[in-house]
Amino acid sequence: MQRALKDLHKILISKIYSNNMANVTGKADATLIKADAGTYDTGSSAKALQAGLQGFGAGIKPLFEAAQKFDADYQAWNEKQPELENLGNYSDYQLGMIDQEYGKISDEWSSLSRRLARNKDDIEAKNRLAQLTGQIKNLDAGQSALSNIRFNMSKDLQGTAGLSDFHTATEKEHMQIIQATLEGKSFPGKEAPTIAYVGDNSTLQITMADGTVYGGLGSSANQQYKPIPTPQHDYTEGNTALNNFATGLIQDGKTATAVLSPKQSKTRILNILNGSENIPGTKNKLSGSRAQNSTLFFKDLTPDDQDITYADAFASGQLSQEFYKDGTGAIVKASDETPAFNAKGEYQWTEEQAKEYLRNPIHYNHNVDKFAEYFGNAASELHNNEFRTKMAGNDRYLKTASGDFFGSVANVNAAKVNTYVDMLVDRDLVAGGSAVQKSIDNLRNSFRNSDVQIAKTGKNNKIGIQIGDNKGAFDLTNPSEIRALKIFLRRSDSYKQLNLGADPSQYVDFMGSSLTR
Repeated sequence: MQRALKDLHKILISKIYSNNMANVTGKADATLIKADAGTYDTGSSAKALQAGLQGFGAGIKPLFEAAQKFDADYQAWNEKQPELENLGNYSDYQLGMIDQEYGKISDEWSSLSRRLARNKDDIEAKNRLAQLTGQIKNLDAGQSALSNIRFNMSKDLQGTAGLSDFHTATEKEHMQIIQATLEGKSFPGKEAPTIAYVGDNSTLQITMADGTVYGGLGSSANQQYKPIPTPQHDYTEGNTALNNFATGLIQDGKTATAVLSPKQSKTRILNILNGSENIPGTKNKLSGSRAQNSTLFFKDLTPDDQDITYADAFASGQLSQEFYKDGTGAIVKASDETPAFNAKGEYQWTEEQAKEYLRNPIHYNHNVDKFAEYFGNAASELHNNEFRTKMAGNDRYLKTASGDFFGSVANVNAAKVNTYVDMLVDRDLVAGGSAVQKSIDNLRNSFRNSDVQIAKTGKNNKIGIQIGDNKGAFDLTNPSEIRALKIFLRRSDSYKQLNLGADPSQYVDFMGSSLTR
């Protein structure tokens, strides 16, 4: 269409030049004929004619050159009009949408080009061309969005086969209805949407029969922002990459020399997703879009028997509040401005609100960062479980409620004894001064068959302890002396016969009773 308009303009310019030349030469010929009418002196007439023509040529040359410059300048400005991309991929419905809109833009562009050919410093005309350029880009963007729907949906208009759970069931159906409309068909049992350009910048808006609005200006205060949906199928490459990553970490844990921190795991996941690190086990890199990466939020990616997605975990509200905070530390909000947590710190989003937040491309940076943290936590734990198992087998690992202990055999054994004594004493002590005797009886029974000797009765709330040649007395109603008691009890050599392992939940006293009861 654009080229046709430009060609038409060239023809019109050519005709204008021809008419002007005819008018000018016609007047010159009439003057010469009148001047020579009575003489018929061919010699002098020829000279006069030659002189007249030379004079005419000198006079018309500046006019002709000016017209040529005007045309060249006009063409230069007119050629700057952006063309529509992928025009050949538009359906008849799409072509009908842009015909009138693009035609109006081309007419105005041509007019503005003439103004600039006359005055290259016409700021108003230049600014308007910039606005029209934005309009053309919006026309392209709108049609590209429609083409994405038209070409990427299942040809079965009643199905949603192949679409990932990145979209809600309603969005999937909407895309099916839109696709049918673009193909000039009707979707069974559903009204066709209104698809049109709105506003001064030709912004595409799709209004579904149920009132849902995609795109458009979003000026309505009660209208949720809904970007035009793009069909997202399962991102197989991304699924495989992250599965390979997690599986690789499990294997690495068997030969690792240290635990893998969740932060290290998170960083690697982000690197894989943005294509700066190879897919584990390959020489290839991911090249998926943000939208494709977002589909991973809705997939179960961990190699275990639990079908748990990040989207489900996020929507439950059971994750740490840090997952619901933006870069400034503020609680994130749903599209209706509802914060994820109320002033009392109570989670208040519905599942729909939470998953809509994950689907919204506006929040991609926050979502992919927290997804990587969530998956990184899970993946590093799988790695560390293998590491701990290996270290425990080498008697070099112990995990307690307070954290991990690993290193030299001596350090680990000491950590095991400390944990054992703390658990035993905490189990056996009975609160209250009147219960001192009961606490003493409990400890005497627990340490039977060991080298720890405990007095039968206590005076002034104290318990008497003897280990070899070492003696001590400790007030069981005084917290600081209870701590001293625990340190004293670590002197026993009898703990060696218990073969304390890596799992404190399996610890028993010298009579075989569990310390966790």
